[in-house]
Amino acid sequence: MQRILIADDNDDNLYYLQALLGASGYEVHTARNGAEVLECALATPPDLMISDILMPVMDGFSLCRRWRSEPRLATIPFVFYTATYTDPKDRELGLSIGADEFLVKPLEPSELLQIVRGLLSQKEEGALPDRSSAATKDDVFLREYNAVLIRKLEDKLRDLDAAYQRLEESERRFRSVFNDAVVGFYRTTPDGRVMLVNPSLCKMLGYDSPEDLLGIDLENGHFSAGYSREDFKKELEGRGVIRGLESIWKRRDGSTLYISENARASRDAAGRIVYYEGTIEDITARKMAEEESAELREKLLQSQRMEAVGQLAGGIAHDFNNLLMVIIGNTELLAGGLEGTPAHRAEKVLKASRRAAELTGQLLAFSRKQPIQPTVTSMNQLVSGVSDMLQRLVGEDVDVRVVLGDEPWWVKTDRSQFEQVIMNLVVNARDAMPDGGMLTLLTKNTEIGEESIEKHSQVLAGKYAMLAVADTGTGMSAEVQARLFEPFFTTKGPGKGTGLGLSMVYGIVKQSGGFIRVSSELGKGTSLEIYLPKIDASEAVMSHKSVVPPQPFKNKATILLVEDEDSLRDVIADFLQSGGHKVIKADSVGEACRKALELRLDFDLLLTDVVLKGGNGKQLVRRLEEQGCTFRVIYMSGYTPNAIVHHGVLDPGILFLQKPFSRSALLDKIEEALSADS
Repeated sequence: MQRILIADDNDDNLYYLQALLGASGYEVHTARNGAEVLECALATPPDLMISDILMPVMDGFSLCRRWRSEPRLATIPFVFYTATYTDPKDRELGLSIGADEFLVKPLEPSELLQIVRGLLSQKEEGALPDRSSAATKDDVFLREYNAVLIRKLEDKLRDLDAAYQRLEESERRFRSVFNDAVVGFYRTTPDGRVMLVNPSLCKMLGYDSPEDLLGIDLENGHFSAGYSREDFKKELEGRGVIRGLESIWKRRDGSTLYISENARASRDAAGRIVYYEGTIEDITARKMAEEESAELREKLLQSQRMEAVGQLAGGIAHDFNNLLMVIIGNTELLAGGLEGTPAHRAEKVLKASRRAAELTGQLLAFSRKQPIQPTVTSMNQLVSGVSDMLQRLVGEDVDVRVVLGDEPWWVKTDRSQFEQVIMNLVVNARDAMPDGGMLTLLTKNTEIGEESIEKHSQVLAGKYAMLAVADTGTGMSAEVQARLFEPFFTTKGPGKGTGLGLSMVYGIVKQSGGFIRVSSELGKGTSLEIYLPKIDASEAVMSHKSVVPPQPFKNKATILLVEDEDSLRDVIADFLQSGGHKVIKADSVGEACRKALELRLDFDLLLTDVVLKGGNGKQLVRRLEEQGCTFRVIYMSGYTPNAIVHHGVLDPGILFLQKPFSRSALLDKIEEALSADS
């Protein structure tokens, strides 16, 4: 087996050549410098020598001269294989001192193997030229060798100069990045004293210049908070590096700074920590946005929960109010012929049924599906309307103060419903002061600017009339305030509240175009402020024009009653007949139109449910008018869709009865409709 000796101080090169030549059937031996090669070769001459040029102790050029001067080695092929000496003059020198080939790395494996096989074949055939004389030309070698060394030295000097320039440029860029970076940078001693900081970190922490931070204990300084730096150091010393650690620091002025930190521990050769260094990213804006987003999501969920309850209330109200109407109507008719204990019990049934109707009405008010008939008024008039009963309502232990603002602005709301709002707030205030206290009702005009509107709220900037109801009671926690207007939520004990009072307040205020602000603290009382938008003076004047009182209707009427619930239709018909009116009953839009034709279109009033089979009450009125009928209309419903109500407000000129209603309420509304001017 032919032996090949390889000289190279690079492990990767040795491994590559050894693997390539060994796989081709050659016995391969290696050495790491020229001196080691000579010792090995003289002991056991190889069949071929492959040598790098740049090696320690003795380089390849010197090795080649010695190789050709040794009688035992002079005829053995010598190949230079280099990646450093690639200049044509390097090749010229290598061949002149006795090399058979001068190869430049990298070389295709097949090409290298072909050259090796060729040289070994020539050696066996004795066809290699005698290169032993090249080793005796000392003056030529020294001159050319020195020229190569000088050229290499010049190349190194140029490389060093280029490297120095790159280093200067890198230093300049580092300084630029260091000083202009958005992220902060610090370096501290092992005990936490600042060695180096950049301007960005100074700005984050509220300092004027890096010099102001030098020597400060960064780990325990007045601006750091939110986590244990001792735990941080232990983790850093164990892992060597920490990435993306989010924590809270405090700026020089005490304000909060949310940061994300990357840090590492730098050690010396003995493993001792020399310094800590890290980068700081200010994530305050992102954290505040996340908190704001979480708060917004919670408000959205709260709104969706309340909307869902409102939808549920509206969905069941129609059927529930119809049932109540049947109970109330039949009980009223029954009670008219009773005396003594049966009459007393019938009255209890009526009272409970009316209470149930009130609760349904409160749910409808919350869901803003209770139809309202707004009128122009002022906060002062609304408060004055209930002021006489306030002291009786709260008791002697509560001192009531009413402070009315000057020149109150006009607002538009359903007066009777808004008075219920005031009464609910007063009752809640009284219950929050079991040992007595002070209740204040204050009105004033106010203007809300864009800057004072809470972010993501639906409040619009503008002019508002404000009513504040404030107490000195127990106050509320933040958790209670968050659920204050939820239906059925109450902090009162069993049997002391339904949890619908403030829900009703919320719905009526919203339906009037206003909003509510709550301010409360445990042990320090509560203030609820209601804001209703100011209306134009022209609208207020139009609403306060004098109206000629209607003339009473002197005759009994023929009434077309349209109601699709049989039991309810019978009760309402009995109410009407008890008032002396003639009643024509129908259960749908189609039957009502047929009955109208049978009457030859001669009837005085249409009393119709809003929700009907075959259409709705508004559509029925239109069809009857198209047939040529002339009549008055009263709508009735337990739940009013948009047929006659828009955003909870009755269309102008609409007469409406909210189910369940009493016999007297029905007959009064009939009288109102028949007496009105055409």
